[in-house]
Amino acid sequence: MAVLFDTNILVSLLLDSDKYHQRALSVIKTINSNKFGNWNITDYVIDEVITVIWSKTKRKDQVETAFLRLTEPKSPFNIIFTSQISLGDIWEKWNRFAEYPKRPLSFTDASLLAVAEEYGIEHIASFDTEFNGLISVLQ
Repeated sequence: MAVLFDTNILVSLLLDSDKYHQRALSVIKTINSNKFGNWNITDYVIDEVITVIWSKTKRKDQVETAFLRLTEPKSPFNIIFTSQISLGDIWEKWNRFAEYPKRPLSFTDASLLAVAEEYGIEHIASFDTEFNGLISVLQ
């Protein structure tokens, strides 16, 4: 078993001031207590986390802290490089599931579905409802 993390839950987890910080901590507690296995993130998600934290805080120290917490050797996260997944596979997921406004699936969200399928990851930790019915969502 394994879990893949989406951007929004990581931003909320990494920023104490985020309005969903406590909710993110609760999700982490659930993941820990239910032993969902390996914690996975993708390089696309790291990119988005850094971009969102910079956009929200304009503080380089918070961006650096977030980057280190996600990527340092003692981090609980296994990094999956999206380049190992075919862009065609990601495009196929996006094209199949993106229906605006019903399901506004971003390209990064589509990449997470492709990664989950490729690596046999059963769960995604996310606050997004766009994943409902596509993969088991831990929120």
